[in-house]
Amino acid sequence: MRPWAGARPLRAGRSNADGNGIEFMREHVPSNSRMHYIITKGGVAPNIVPDLAQMDLVARNPSNTVLQDIWDRLIISPRARRS
Repeated sequence: MRPWAGARPLRAGRSNADGNGIEFMREHVPSNSRMHYIITKGGVAPNIVPDLAQMDLVARNPSNTVLQDIWDRLIISPRARRS
């Protein structure tokens, strides 16, 4: 773990799910889509960079095609930020 070099697991998750990524993405999906998230593991103290971050995401839409597009964007977004 090298937090000074940008290796922060929680930041990778938060970039998509703390409100920034998903909240901005909500504006660009059909109005009948729903996206929810919770950070289930984000560290044990506020002043320590965690070595593991975990988040649960739920996305819904009546159309499987639209839902797949939403999932693709949800999954690709944090990967792009990590590279």
